[in-house]
Amino acid sequence: MALPVPTVQPAVPTSLAASAMAQGATQMVTQAATVIMEPGTGYLVVLSSNRDQRNARMTLEKLNLQGANIETLDVNGKPMYMVTIGPLPEPEARLVQGEAFDAGVLDAWLKKL
Repeated sequence: MALPVPTVQPAVPTSLAASAMAQGATQMVTQAATVIMEPGTGYLVVLSSNRDQRNARMTLEKLNLQGANIETLDVNGKPMYMVTIGPLPEPEARLVQGEAFDAGVLDAWLKKL
């Protein structure tokens, strides 16, 4: 006798693609996952990388993502501004990355912490 498989709800709602389609792919809306991660674990979903901070802010506003942040990194002595969501466990991060791709963010990638 097979045991029933429990339904697992992802930590991040699967609303990115639906929202983008409903809004003409000009905005994506998601809720930030409430996931407690150990320091140095998990993944960031990187939606955009920019040398210009204004472009990073415009991307953040255009995508309208709750829980998204702009991270600043030093790359060869120059700042790089990344629009990110996370940290998330790998399954949820891959889900968000896929939904971002479906919504037109074709260069989203994961950064392991």
